[in-house]
Amino acid sequence: MNSMQNYLLSLLLLVTALFWLSGCGDDSEDDVTPAPSITITGTPELTDNSFTGYEGDTLMLEVDVNAPAGFNNVQFLVNGVNDTIISRPAGNAVNTFSTDYEYVLGDVGDVTLSVMATDDENQWSTQNIDITIEQKPTNHYTAKLLYSPSGDGNTKTFFSTNDGMTYSKTDVEGTVQTVSPLVDFGYYYGVTDEASIASPDAYPSTIYDLSAWTTRNATLLRTTNMSVGDFTSHLNDIDYINDAFDNGTAGTSEGVASMLTPGLILAFELDDAKGNKRGLIRVLDIEAGTDNDDFIEIEVVVVK
Repeated sequence: MNSMQNYLLSLLLLVTALFWLSGCGDDSEDDVTPAPSITITGTPELTDNSFTGYEGDTLMLEVDVNAPAGFNNVQFLVNGVNDTIISRPAGNAVNTFSTDYEYVLGDVGDVTLSVMATDDENQWSTQNIDITIEQKPTNHYTAKLLYSPSGDGNTKTFFSTNDGMTYSKTDVEGTVQTVSPLVDFGYYYGVTDEASIASPDAYPSTIYDLSAWTTRNATLLRTTNMSVGDFTSHLNDIDYINDAFDNGTAGTSEGVASMLTPGLILAFELDDAKGNKRGLIRVLDIEAGTDNDDFIEIEVVVVK
């Protein structure tokens, strides 16, 4: 009986010991240093780590990395292909790191931009940003100079929204090619009107006689109360551009806008033959006068 009791007691002690040993096993898993964490802030703002923009737009990222095991590097990959890698300076051990990254949106399509942070124990973490690139709904032309009309007709006085090109009267009339349908408006400086923009259809014949043109587009022009900030922030906003024209103020002739000053924003509507597409003209600078080198400098956006 005693031997049976001793056996049972020994067995109980053995089980207890095994249980205790199993509870006191290697707890190194609890001591593993976590992999880096990544925080990303986008300008413009990201939505659930995704962004939709237009080709040519710029996405700015502010990236903050927290690496308890020591920051080693952060890598930026576009569709899995390395674009930029930033490493900490040699011998400079840090646990946190911040950097900015600029991504210019390319061709229309979908892009995955990956941000991967690696620590000194070769542990890594990744965040993906899904980017959808769309075609811009407008054409944008900057810093275009239209010069005062000249006696020989050779100054670049007229503008086309087709391609942002400027033309002289001679360019239009002195070629077998049909150029006049391209021209949407031109510049002149009048004694009363001062700095003015006019459609070919409404262009003052006392300044230039355009009767030889096969087409004289009847572009409509209206002044607006738009600020420069409104202009620059709505370059791709079709509804805003349309509203700007609808709410604009026409002059005595809808084909002429006179007394222009730097900072003024005009709204326009193209001829029926060009689809009545609308756009905006920002007056950047004016060199007043009628000399050949006097000019108006403009910035133009037009709906495609």
